[in-house]
Amino acid sequence: MRHSDVRISLVLFAVFAALLAYTFTLPKPQLSVGVGPAFVPQIVLSALLCLTVALLIKGWLQTRRSTPDPPEKRQGRLHIYGMLLAVGFVLLMEYVGTFVSIPLFIAAIMLLAGGRRPLTVVLMALGIPAIIYMVFTLFLQIQFPAEWAF
Repeated sequence: MRHSDVRISLVLFAVFAALLAYTFTLPKPQLSVGVGPAFVPQIVLSALLCLTVALLIKGWLQTRRSTPDPPEKRQGRLHIYGMLLAVGFVLLMEYVGTFVSIPLFIAAIMLLAGGRRPLTVVLMALGIPAIIYMVFTLFLQIQFPAEWAF
């Protein structure tokens, strides 16, 4: 996590900034609702920009006192396996539903990334979909379509 952090954070910053700028072209909220289609993307993209700046600073500080990243063969295969898992996740959603496939996908990605504590994998795989559900249904009062569940 040295030179690669700086490079990827610069690319991510440019992408997230462009996407954030695009959200300001989305339609404005109608009537007195106050929350339009750009609200959630703007929150998410703003948070991602902040995290990207933190990664850039961390990578820049590490670059000043370290050597370049050594090339790793395993890293290239991990990207391919991650993409295959993402494709499998999308295909699995059609058959078992979103709230069943999300925990399976999260657990598989964590195991692929090197997560070895079973309790952590299970808690994250079950906790993240629960948080997503609570944020949208309780806080934003956006109901998921019935076909998303199963």
